[in-house]
Amino acid sequence: GFQPTQVGSIYATFAIGAIVAPVLVGLLADRWFAVEQVICATHALMALLMIAAGILCDQFHPPHDDSASFVRTLFALMLAYAIGTQITLTLSTVISFRNLPAGNGVFWYVRLTGTLGWIVAGFVVGWCLNPVSPEPLYVAGATSGVLAIFALALPHTPPKGYGRPVKEVIGVPAIRMFGDRSFVIFAAVLFVCNGMNQFYSLFVPPFLKELGVEWDLGRWGRWAPEVIMTLAQWCEIGCMAASP
Repeated sequence: GFQPTQVGSIYATFAIGAIVAPVLVGLLADRWFAVEQVICATHALMALLMIAAGILCDQFHPPHDDSASFVRTLFALMLAYAIGTQITLTLSTVISFRNLPAGNGVFWYVRLTGTLGWIVAGFVVGWCLNPVSPEPLYVAGATSGVLAIFALALPHTPPKGYGRPVKEVIGVPAIRMFGDRSFVIFAAVLFVCNGMNQFYSLFVPPFLKELGVEWDLGRWGRWAPEVIMTLAQWCEIGCMAASP
C-alpha cells in the first residue's frame, strides 16, 4: 500500500546510514570500546529494531490506516537499522584487517563469504518466505540476534585509544584525491554503478513479477525473482575468484 516515493524513502535510509556511520565508528571503535563489543551491541540493537519493524508492519492495514504516518515511524526504525548495518559492515572489515595476516591473500576468502551470504538470503526469502510481508523483517531480526552472540567469539580487537581527526571523518583527505585523474575516473564509475544498483535493488523484483518471470521447479522449490536475482552474486563470486 505504499506510494513509490515512500518506498524510495525507506531505501534511502541505507545511504544516509553510510554517511552517519563513519562518525560513530571513529568514536566507538577507535576511542572507547573493543571492535567485537561494538559489533555485538550494535547487532543486538538491530535485532530489536527489526522485530519492532515487523510488529509495526503486522499492525498496518492499508488502505484504512494512514500510510504517511506509518511510513514516518518505519523510516525512523529502518534508519537506525541502516546506521547499525553500516557500522557492522565497516567493523567487519576493520576486525579482518587488524587480525588477518597481511599480504598472503587471506582477506578475499573472508570477503567472499559476504557475497555467499547475500545468495543464501535471496534463497531464503524467495523459497521460504513471502517477500512482500513482515516475514523478512523477523528473519533479519533473528539473524542479527545470532550475529550478536557470534560477535563475542571474534578475536579481541581493543580500541586504538585515539580517534581519527574530524577532517578525516568528514572526508577532507578524499577531496584532495580528486586532483588525481585515476581517482576521478574511479569515483565517476563508482557513482554510476551505485546509481544503477539502486534501480536494480528496488525495482527489478516487481519488474520481473510483472513479466511473469517465476519458475516452479517442483521439489527444488519456487524460483521467485528474489532467487533469480542471485545470479548477479554468482557472477560476483566468479569475478572475485578470478581476480589476483
